Amino acid sequence: MKAQVIVYARHQNKKHLLLLQTSGERNHIWQNVTGSVDAGESFFDGAKRELFEETGIVATPIETQIEYKFFDRWQKNVIEKVFYVNLENTPQVRLSEEHANFKWIPIEEIQQEHFHYSSNYEAFCLTKDLP
Repeated sequence: MKAQVIVYARHQNKKHLLLLQTSGERNHIWQNVTGSVDAGESFFDGAKRELFEETGIVATPIETQIEYKFFDRWQKNVIEKVFYVNLENTPQVRLSEEHANFKWIPIEEIQQEHFHYSSNYEAFCLTKDLP
């Protein structure tokens, strides 16, 4: 089980999306906050924990009805639920060792090429206008 958290924040009166770049051992790909849900943990609790672990951001994720099912690199069946947060201000980001870089991009500039996984882009498109 996995949780994907899409992070939005306002900066200079524009809504921005946070993208994280994974570290070298994870191929330097750009993605939303994404991580495994621990055994005994709910998707919501996993999303909240991953958001904090990967960015240092403390916020309450909002669950969507968006869900992806796929096989991971070990051919294990995975269910990934999508959450999002809308922050009033751009917070300071504290990256985990899993990530090498981050960037805030105005949502009107986002294109599919910004994401490694098409599901990340699709989830962005489905959540960008939500309150």
